[in-house]
Amino acid sequence: MKQRYLYHAYGLIILSEILLTELKEIGEGEPDVVIRMDIVPESIEDAVVKMVRFEASPGAFLLKVDGIAKYYVREGKEIIVEPYNVAREEDIRLFLLGSAFAALLHQRQTLVLHGSAIGVNGKGVIFTGVSGAGKSTLAAALFQKGYPILTDDVCAVKISAQEAPQIIPGFPRLKLWADAAEKLGTDVSNLPRIREKLDKYGLKVENAFQQQPLPVKSIYILSNQDQEGVSITPLAKLDKLEALIKNTYRFRFLEGQGGKPRHFQQCVEVAKAAEIYQVVRPRGGFCLDELVSALEKELREL
Repeated sequence: MKQRYLYHAYGLIILSEILLTELKEIGEGEPDVVIRMDIVPESIEDAVVKMVRFEASPGAFLLKVDGIAKYYVREGKEIIVEPYNVAREEDIRLFLLGSAFAALLHQRQTLVLHGSAIGVNGKGVIFTGVSGAGKSTLAAALFQKGYPILTDDVCAVKISAQEAPQIIPGFPRLKLWADAAEKLGTDVSNLPRIREKLDKYGLKVENAFQQQPLPVKSIYILSNQDQEGVSITPLAKLDKLEALIKNTYRFRFLEGQGGKPRHFQQCVEVAKAAEIYQVVRPRGGFCLDELVSALEKELREL
């Protein structure tokens, strides 16, 4: 009989045949999601969208990552993984907990933003932006100052008619590039490498992990320009909506799954509920201390 593990992440109980060291293991519970190893279809017959690396139709999503694995996601309830023989476990988990799980959350009608989130006085604050903008670095710097972490990279937001949009906690880990860890004074020599050829590491934050959902209070869009100093500017209504759509995690995954109309309305609800700011730093350097200082001034007002 195959070994199975029970985990909790994104408000879901996950039964997995794959050991997921990043997730919080639990003792019992009825699974919402099953992750298993098996042969996956070579393609989706009725795919609405067919790209080089992924195919999608309502309720079905197929992701192919060369040399690592194929992932088949069904009905928001199951992920089937077919690894390649040469694949490393770390690489399989990276795409499973990233792109494949984001597709599953899309299928479960959850808004998924590309960002990290922290808790501030019982409210949720999200940092988003393009890859390399510094989302995880900023979250890690604030974590060092005592702010609890809700999630990193895949930021799930639950929308319902009964309550304000809520950030659903992911799992207690931050992903840091080596140079960012150095800025933070974090020794990476004993940290697991995220992927064999990447100088990027996993930092566990179990001692300051926010385990309960928090309402979205504010969202900061990180970017850089040729300017001096850090600027923080509130966005107007239409700009807020555009920013949320632009910073959705794997937005193209929605195209074939029929979720774009719902996604648009979800972004409208978040834009109504949250303040959204454009944060710009100088292009020449990260200016971490200055950025943290400017944001802490904003966060204190929460």
